[in-house]
Amino acid sequence: MSGSVLASLGIFLSLVISPNVPNLWAMVIFFGVLSGIGFGMMFQPSVVIVGIYFERWRPLATGIAIAGTGVGTFAFPPLLGGISKVWGWQGAYVAQGSIALLSALFPLLYSPLPMKSKARRFKCKQFQHFV
Repeated sequence: MSGSVLASLGIFLSLVISPNVPNLWAMVIFFGVLSGIGFGMMFQPSVVIVGIYFERWRPLATGIAIAGTGVGTFAFPPLLGGISKVWGWQGAYVAQGSIALLSALFPLLYSPLPMKSKARRFKCKQFQHFV
């Protein structure tokens, strides 16, 4: 959730400062670094949570979840290109920032898993204090 807010903040800040700052480094910092860290904070937990929810079909579920990255990479350039033709490049920034901020709602769909009744026991005695 915090990654989504950070990514959208970086996109919106780069939109706000772009007409006022003739320096390209500000765009690199806000749009590249800040939103890149935010998107990274969104990607990693989404892959980890798939591994927690699925046990038997974990490789297939992880593969499907990772494939969403490729679908987004394939679908977003034409989408943002069409938006920039209609609303200009500022509209494309607003759309991308809004979609990133909308992604803050998805972690609310995660529900806690029920605890298992029996704890796993290690056969090696030196690791029993970790359980």
